[in-house]
Amino acid sequence: MSTGEAAPFDATGCLTEAGVTACREAPPGRAPAEIAAHVASCMRCQQRLLETDAPHRTPDGRRRKARPLAPSLGKTLLLAALTLGAMLVALLTLRQLAGR
Repeated sequence: MSTGEAAPFDATGCLTEAGVTACREAPPGRAPAEIAAHVASCMRCQQRLLETDAPHRTPDGRRRKARPLAPSLGKTLLLAALTLGAMLVALLTLRQLAGR
């Protein structure tokens, strides 16, 4: 670590914000060994890392575009129309099988 970098651990031995950032920004499996060893044994730091808004990454470490929280209105309406159409076909089939 160069002199310009912030220390990864605080006085209690847990990760500082700089340590969390270093772990979060590292590609999967490539976090600094000292930080990774600490996180493996510290539930508090594990929870902090899980709660961060870390960008999603692909398996090779590239950033992945975030998915929208809900499907688009068009997809929702299409699904509703297809569901109603399938129900109508099922009811008409039952009506014919009943002989009416």
